[in-house]
Amino acid sequence: MDYDNQFQDINFQKYWLILKRGKLITLGVFSAVVSLGLLYALLSKPLYKSEAKLLVKTSTTSSLTGVGGDTGKIGTLTEQSDPLNAQLEILLSNTALKKTIEGLQLKDNQGELLSIEKLKSSINVEASKGTDFLKVNYTGDDPEMVAAVVKKLVQIYIEENIRENRSEVASARKSILKQLPQSEKTVKEAELVLRQFKEANNITSFTEESSANINVIGDLKEKINDVRGQLVDVTARLDNLTRQTNLGADEAATIARLSQVPEIQKTLEELQNAESQLANEQARFNSQNPTVINLTEKAADLKQLLQQKIQQRTGGNQNINWSNLQIGDDQESQVRDIVEAEKERIGLEQRLAEMNGTLSRYEQESKTWPQLEQEIRELERKVTTSQSTYETLLVRLQEINVAENQNIGNIRIISHPLVPEEPFNSRKKIIVLASGVLGILLGMGVTLIVDMTDGSLKTVDEAKELLPYNLLTVIPDMSQNGLEDFAETELSTVRLNGGNVSGYPVADAYQLLQANLNFCSEEQPKVITITSSVSNEGKSKICANLALAMAQGERRVLLIDGNMRCPTQHEVWGLDNSMGLINMVLNHVPVDNVMVNKVPFDAVVQNIMPNLDVLPSGGTIGNTFALLESNIMDALVQKLRVAYDFIIFDAPSLEGNADAVLMGKLSDGIVFVVRPGVTSLQDVDGAKELLRNSRQKVLGMVINEQKVDSGITMLAGRQKTQNYLNSAEKELDSEKNQLENGKKQLDNGKNHLNSHS
Repeated sequence: MDYDNQFQDINFQKYWLILKRGKLITLGVFSAVVSLGLLYALLSKPLYKSEAKLLVKTSTTSSLTGVGGDTGKIGTLTEQSDPLNAQLEILLSNTALKKTIEGLQLKDNQGELLSIEKLKSSINVEASKGTDFLKVNYTGDDPEMVAAVVKKLVQIYIEENIRENRSEVASARKSILKQLPQSEKTVKEAELVLRQFKEANNITSFTEESSANINVIGDLKEKINDVRGQLVDVTARLDNLTRQTNLGADEAATIARLSQVPEIQKTLEELQNAESQLANEQARFNSQNPTVINLTEKAADLKQLLQQKIQQRTGGNQNINWSNLQIGDDQESQVRDIVEAEKERIGLEQRLAEMNGTLSRYEQESKTWPQLEQEIRELERKVTTSQSTYETLLVRLQEINVAENQNIGNIRIISHPLVPEEPFNSRKKIIVLASGVLGILLGMGVTLIVDMTDGSLKTVDEAKELLPYNLLTVIPDMSQNGLEDFAETELSTVRLNGGNVSGYPVADAYQLLQANLNFCSEEQPKVITITSSVSNEGKSKICANLALAMAQGERRVLLIDGNMRCPTQHEVWGLDNSMGLINMVLNHVPVDNVMVNKVPFDAVVQNIMPNLDVLPSGGTIGNTFALLESNIMDALVQKLRVAYDFIIFDAPSLEGNADAVLMGKLSDGIVFVVRPGVTSLQDVDGAKELLRNSRQKVLGMVINEQKVDSGITMLAGRQKTQNYLNSAEKELDSEKNQLENGKKQLDNGKNHLNSHS
């Protein structure tokens, strides 16, 4: 809402009027700028343009080789960004431009290397919307050079693109080479830890060994059951044999062992032979027989010797009767069975004990398998992970080595730059067009600046805003349209007679002034003072023209030149200024046509035409204040009021003296003249303050020599004036009729009084 109000407050008509007033300045600046632009365009060298078209796309080499798939891929960081714009910036980078300048040795007019900014200003890069194309063109005055610049820049851009893509691959290769030793070391350390763990726990293959352990435990349990069954059988058989032989297992084993000793067997045979001989001899001889005695003693010695040998063999731990060694074949077989059964029993018991120990050991080991499995799985995972990382790095390194040798690039030249054959002429058109636009803007700007720095009052609207007076009329300046002011060339009745008055815009303005003076106050003014802020505002001309116009209206008019410091009316009318207002006041010249220094009154007040008299100043005088303040001056004005229908004082300007103020007191009001372009705002403001402080009655203001357009503007103004005059004439006729009726009534009254008297 505030913006709309501010926009509405802008008075475009005001600025348009300012531009119209200063059209010569605007036209002059415009012509100068356009001339300079044309001169520059004509003197400038013809420009040539060379263009190249590039296709920006992701490299397809990786899809053919199977490696380097992400290298050189054109992508964006955000969805809104455009990768072509990024490539455009790279193409116009300072590095690429600098290499182009140095590569072609581009130099300016001073022989120095061309600056980067200068080259950049002549290069234009465009990204075609909706496509992957870049257009690069360069303009210059050398056709071969422009083609070379575009070619060099594109070449550098492509090389830079390839180098950038390869640099990514090289950077990746360096990173992988840096990681490989550490990855290999990690693999070896993980493998070493796993191997040491397996060696410490006697694990070759955890899966096979755990499965075998389960199978062994099952087999052991089955074998233990079998051995226990065998042991029960052997134990039962052994018990049966011991009951039959009445021999213990240990004794039977000892007997079986002793029976295998040659010495004991030999001694036992000798004992058996001795006993056999003794039995034979006892059968033949009695106990006292020496043979019997000898054999008896020999048998006793052999028994003793056998017992000793048995004790030696058994260690004295067992008491074995030597007679038990004398067994038959059947008993010997039983003893062997007992011994074998005992051996088998002992073997089965040992085997069962071993198997139970083995089973216990396997079962104890099986309890540790879950923890071992967890630890070994973790170690194996570490080994697998480190090996996978190491193998991946090796594969990636091999791929990068292949990709690095590929010519990976994103840029393809679709259209190569060619040497232009014809110049690029758009520059001259642009220069001319730009100079025209700049000329208009600069001309308007200079006009507005000149108008702002000019402190003079310029328009009627400004006068209305500054002065609180009624606008009586606007007198146009017709010099701009080839028309002359009728009062400036010759003051005669030729231009102001009868119905021809309405044919001239200036005459219309003066008639409007007359009409407005009749209605500007309650009582019609008879004596007016016309003044202005400063001199040269045309007030004397207005006085003369107004007097001339009023005289044509059959009113007796007296024009008094009250500018006794610098009189002008005698020059306007071509009169003698030796006698005038000063003489009448100083010499007390009466108005009723008496002699003035032996000169008649008509010689002082000079007649110009019917109903128009002019009273010159009569020279110059320094003390105008005393003259204007005198009672004689006041009495003179009062007598002139009776003699004339309308009196006009041509007063000096309000600048520097109070003559106009004093004349204003003698008159019925002041008409204030303002001439745009001559009167400054400061002067008008000072004059307004002076009139207000002196309590002058200001009838209104007249805008003099206001510049207007010919044609419609004049006709419209003239039509408005004529309409106003027509209405004013009707009102005047009505007032005349009322006055005539009043006179008739007054005459009737006088006749009635005379008849009574």
